[in-house]
Amino acid sequence: MSLFLLDTNIISELARNKPNQKVLSFLESLNELCISAITIEEIEFGVAKASVKYQYYLYEWWNSFLNIPPVIIPIDIQISRLAGDIRAKLAKKGKQISQADAFIAATSLDYKRILVTRNVKDFQSLELQILNPFS
Repeated sequence: MSLFLLDTNIISELARNKPNQKVLSFLESLNELCISAITIEEIEFGVAKASVKYQYYLYEWWNSFLNIPPVIIPIDIQISRLAGDIRAKLAKKGKQISQADAFIAATSLDYKRILVTRNVKDFQSLELQILNPFS
């Protein structure tokens, strides 16, 4: 059984009026939905900055998702150190990664989970397994 870590863009896809069917099918095949604590911050930020017109819907959707509940992997010292190392190694090669993406990548590596993301290019220079359910 493969273990997966869902990137924020996979979770936010579920808030769309018509989520991608391939993503829905993939998620329905899983025994658990696992996210990084970083994804909570990223979704909270997105919901909070949404227009008032959509905020109620988004908060309802987000609270429903959290009530499933997903497995949430916290950021600990091991993941923090690994994320810093990832950012430094990429910087030495002239490449950049956001702090959030570095934490998500580090979580994927530390927990030996396949990262499920649409943004393959953001992670392809790292030594982690990636799955794009959109393709």
